[in-house]
Amino acid sequence: MKSIPRWVQIVLGVAIVLVFLAIGAVIVGVSYMREHFNVVDSSEQDAGSAFGEIHAKFPGQLPLLELRDGKPHYIEERANAPASNTGITTLHVIAWDSDERRLAKFDIPWWMLRLKSGTISFGSYASGLDDAGVKLSPRDIERHGPGILLDFTERREGRVLVWAE
Repeated sequence: MKSIPRWVQIVLGVAIVLVFLAIGAVIVGVSYMREHFNVVDSSEQDAGSAFGEIHAKFPGQLPLLELRDGKPHYIEERANAPASNTGITTLHVIAWDSDERRLAKFDIPWWMLRLKSGTISFGSYASGLDDAGVKLSPRDIERHGPGILLDFTERREGRVLVWAE
């Protein structure tokens, strides 16, 4: 009986290890999403209270970005502020869907965002942020420190609040 060459054994061994690593990554990703992504039915008052609690963490602070005439702009006061020395651990997103009366919350660890090269998109269409010349990278957010990044309300659709802690 002819033996299998050593290099074939090594290639097969590496392939099997990679398959198990991929399966493990999928399991970890799914469990992370289940743990950090939460959608609940909510009344408008409860959603308003949730947004109010977040704003209370940053009293008097304006968001870094605002939408004017449907286009995002930096708020001058925050954009020109001196760099922050406070570290960031998490990026949070909370969204209220007024049609379905649901409140969604999602947390992203900061180390995960630091792995991303380039700018951060805030939605599938990036809310037009990239089209208006607003580029927001993890380094930009770190420079501004913890606080509210975007608070956007669309009367017919709902509200989105993104903040860093």
